[in-house]
Amino acid sequence: MGQISSAPVELIRVQRGGGKRWRGAVAEMQGWRADHEDAHFMRDEDGGGFSIFGVLDGHGGCEVARLAAHERLPEALRRAADEADSDLEPRVAAAFVETDAWLRERPEVTRDQSGSTCVVAGLRFKGGYEVFIANAGDSRGLVLRRVLGGTSDILAVSEDHKPDRDDEHARISAAGGFVSDADAAKRSAGGVANVVARLDGNLAVSRGLGDFAYKRDSRRSPREQKVSCVPELYSIGDVDKLAVGDLVVLACDGIFDVMTNEVLARAISLALDRGDDLGDVAANIVSTCLRDLNSKDNMTLMIIEIGIDGSQYAFQPRAPHPPPDASERGDDDTDPVVDDDDDDDDDRAVDEIVGIDQYERQCDEAVKRSYITFLEYCETDQRRKLPKDARALLRRAANDDDARRSHRTDSAAAVAAMSAVARRRLQSTGDDHRTHDDDDDDDDDDDDAAARR
Repeated sequence: MGQISSAPVELIRVQRGGGKRWRGAVAEMQGWRADHEDAHFMRDEDGGGFSIFGVLDGHGGCEVARLAAHERLPEALRRAADEADSDLEPRVAAAFVETDAWLRERPEVTRDQSGSTCVVAGLRFKGGYEVFIANAGDSRGLVLRRVLGGTSDILAVSEDHKPDRDDEHARISAAGGFVSDADAAKRSAGGVANVVARLDGNLAVSRGLGDFAYKRDSRRSPREQKVSCVPELYSIGDVDKLAVGDLVVLACDGIFDVMTNEVLARAISLALDRGDDLGDVAANIVSTCLRDLNSKDNMTLMIIEIGIDGSQYAFQPRAPHPPPDASERGDDDTDPVVDDDDDDDDDRAVDEIVGIDQYERQCDEAVKRSYITFLEYCETDQRRKLPKDARALLRRAANDDDARRSHRTDSAAAVAAMSAVARRRLQSTGDDHRTHDDDDDDDDDDDDAAARR
């Protein structure tokens, strides 16, 4: 587990997006971790192909998760899925393998320990709605059928890749690795004890991108390495199985560590039955995982609603009604998502940042720095932009940093000047002493001469 901060970063970034046949939202929070290593993507289809979604949960650094999510995996998946009419699984697997090989050559991925779990989904309409989920690691995907009354039928759920899973354990052993605490982890699966099985005594997952320290055996294929980058695929293609309003849910283990599939499905369904906005639903669940269920990990939750035209969803104002705990979070439900800054003429969709007011309440400068670092990460998404209050906070923090650097420079210059003055004074004092000594020597010479006479 990564380093834990003295206080959680409670900012929640909410993104909304959509296409002609879907709308979706994702909420992410750094939480108690000292660094935010999650990443995600939502990409609409082009001309009848698959819309592609993904959640990645990095470990040992953020490089693998962010590079894969922002630069390679979405397009590799879309290309693979659109080329596959019936044989989808090997093509999706090939997209993961291609991305992993690409990551290995990236100069940014300098540490063998940097890796990421990954769960992705594809959605298309071809006479009916088709969905696939593919996962590598313990980030999880669910397909839910909406049922009125706050319930949902779970039509599909991915299975986590943990080192103590029998087939994973067998592959690890065949590749020359070992699994620590495997038996104890199985006995504690019901929650009696918190024992985590670890690959080679270190890694708590057995599939994913990166983690190249566990992929060094050139005699073995990517599927056969200690850590495999090859995902498992789950698909629902029957026309009658998926309907308008059904859901695809993707989330990292920061959610599922504290919430079961059934509890999560019910929480989403109840909120949507009330008419809550998708972004508010995701944000409230993430907040609940932190505040009420004590999740200690980064958290990302993505909800995709099937068959709803969401083409303009990212640009619409927030729902006119507040979410259940909006007052507690300090939200102003009248603020639109669309930025009305007259000085900013670009037309990108605007993220929502929940909890900006929490920054001013922090006393620990390291925690405040983590708030700013999280916002800086959010700002790297070139497809989106931050709301005005978040951008203002970043500008203020940058000005404060400049002022501190200027103060340090001025202080250093002042110290240097004082040191120079002190050195000159010491030198001057030394010269005075030497002059006085020379005078004394002259007197002594005169005395000696007089004595000789």
